Amino acid sequence: MLNKFCMFKKNLAFVVFILTMAISMKFNNVSAKYNFQKIKGQNRYETSFGIANEFQKGKVDNVILSSGKDFPDALSGSVLSKKLNAPILLVENNLSKNSSAIKYIKNHLDKSGKIYILGGNGSVSYSYESYFKKLGYNNVERLWGKDRYETNKNVVRKLNVPKGTPVVIVNGQAFPDALSVSSAASINGYPILLNSKGDLSNQCKEILKSVNPDRVYLIGGQGVLSSNIENEIKILISKTPIRIYGKDRYETCLSVNKYFNTNSSNVILASGENFPDALSGTSLASKLKAPIILTNGYNLSNQKQYIDSIKCSNIILLGAVNENIVDKLSKVEIKPEPKPEPKPSPKPEPKPEPKPEELNSKPKESRLFNVNPGHTLTGRDTGAQGINGLREEVLTRELSEELIKELKAAGQSTNLVRVDHADSLVESLNKQVAICESVNADMNVVIHFNVSGGQGNGIEIFTYRGQYVKEADRVLKEMEKLGFTNRGIKNRSLALINNTKATTIYIEVCFIDNPHDVELLNKYGMNGIAKAIVRGLLGK
Repeated sequence: MLNKFCMFKKNLAFVVFILTMAISMKFNNVSAKYNFQKIKGQNRYETSFGIANEFQKGKVDNVILSSGKDFPDALSGSVLSKKLNAPILLVENNLSKNSSAIKYIKNHLDKSGKIYILGGNGSVSYSYESYFKKLGYNNVERLWGKDRYETNKNVVRKLNVPKGTPVVIVNGQAFPDALSVSSAASINGYPILLNSKGDLSNQCKEILKSVNPDRVYLIGGQGVLSSNIENEIKILISKTPIRIYGKDRYETCLSVNKYFNTNSSNVILASGENFPDALSGTSLASKLKAPIILTNGYNLSNQKQYIDSIKCSNIILLGAVNENIVDKLSKVEIKPEPKPEPKPSPKPEPKPEPKPEELNSKPKESRLFNVNPGHTLTGRDTGAQGINGLREEVLTRELSEELIKELKAAGQSTNLVRVDHADSLVESLNKQVAICESVNADMNVVIHFNVSGGQGNGIEIFTYRGQYVKEADRVLKEMEKLGFTNRGIKNRSLALINNTKATTIYIEVCFIDNPHDVELLNKYGMNGIAKAIVRGLLGK
């Protein structure tokens, strides 16, 4: 459906971090561009305590306890932390060695609050329950199973996400990829499923059947999650998984944050070699809506570029992160990656007047198309609901993927403009416009689907002031050949039309609450629709 045009201004605010009961270090950037803070305790448990104090200095209603000896249970709890607004405290199995965690609970959790313990007796001793009950905390729940995968399944069940919620699958034996996606998954409310490398586990199959997710994300290459898993998911729920990965853990981390558009004034830097500090940092990251960036401590060029691209103001370093990072980031001002200067157009040689049939011929040069699936998957800018369970925000993504494939096959360049979550329409539009304007595109192609109580049918395209755009006209005619009613080019004041430099065609593909349109949609499929639109865009 149409996004209503909103005039909006950016309100930028700084979050000032003050560390309590952990070592706090502040650094000044020569360029005064970044505010640095390091949260570090004498060990992983003290660091966890310091992070929890940053998470919430006042009272909390819930606290999550997880083993600091291994990563799976705490990572399983990262999305639960966001849902419950609960800090994650790392603990040792021996109750007597956890004075920091116990102190935090006594200071921040009322007796009516709830304590969640992740993992079995081998991870967090059963003595914790009896101890807390003696203190007057009677609301204690343990989420556990016979192994990390069953514990993970029970944590996901506790989330009780709605049907259709996207899910994320990570390797349960390798922490970096799981850490990389933990913040984005928590922010969006996507359950994280742990799986082995080879085949889809029974636990994952059970969750996938129950949730029936609109989208499944695989984090890491085939060396981490095999192609067998992709094939099993396709058979099980008829969905093609989206794999996000890089050549190593650090590039995978950046790929994840770029894909989910995890933009924030805050960034959390954590060690890609040592997991504990980042584990408890996942709760802080999701609360601040901040990406977690993994670093090896010495090669920072790609991380610099990413941090600068999201206009970050505050950089938080957790625990064991190499302090040389501060020097590297503070001594050299990080500048945005410059866009290449446009090459001067060569003076055209005199040409004879073109014949009429040549006027609409396909341009030989490659063009850059912004392809925008419009609505968010979650939050305040989700799309319309059609018949047969059709959801606009899902359809626009499926069609956008096919459009990108067809455009690339035709030698064109593409940039995906996608926002998966926004807390308001203004935020969603703001992010979409920013992504559009981040490249020097030749055309913006915005994809939407219509509804009108079953009364409307056909395709319509909105342009700036309803002006004639040859690509829009050709798309309408190509879709008309498939049997869709041509409703013409129309005017509508929309942010993605008015606030972007490139020519925009805003396509309402068809009415998903009209049986005739839906029948045509099913007949041709997304690939058939994409081919028709691309024929119109390129004039072939």
